[in-house]
Amino acid sequence: MEHDKLLEQRSKRCVCKFCGHPLKSKFIIFNKYGGQGMELFCEHCQRIEYGVEPEIYQLAKQFVDDFEFNYYLDMDENNISRELNIAKINEILSWAMKKVGILTEEGLGKI
Repeated sequence: MEHDKLLEQRSKRCVCKFCGHPLKSKFIIFNKYGGQGMELFCEHCQRIEYGVEPEIYQLAKQFVDDFEFNYYLDMDENNISRELNIAKINEILSWAMKKVGILTEEGLGKI
């Protein structure tokens, strides 16, 4: 699947793995010497982000809150560390779901 088309599809269904806000497909210029291209961007976080399925984000957020999960023990506990912890659990859940075959490039499927 073409990269820009894949990003456009992801922007319609995925959310930021840090804050859960929608992503937008945006043309980004990385530097004045030529690095540029279409990327997914979170306007809330102001960062380039590939995103996660909204269901996975909600599970990760609930896991962090219910278990008071903290991967970043050397950081102060605040909103930034909470978002980083949610993002870490998003990565773990996404990896696991890909391994068991219920998460593909097209999104969540059924076993």
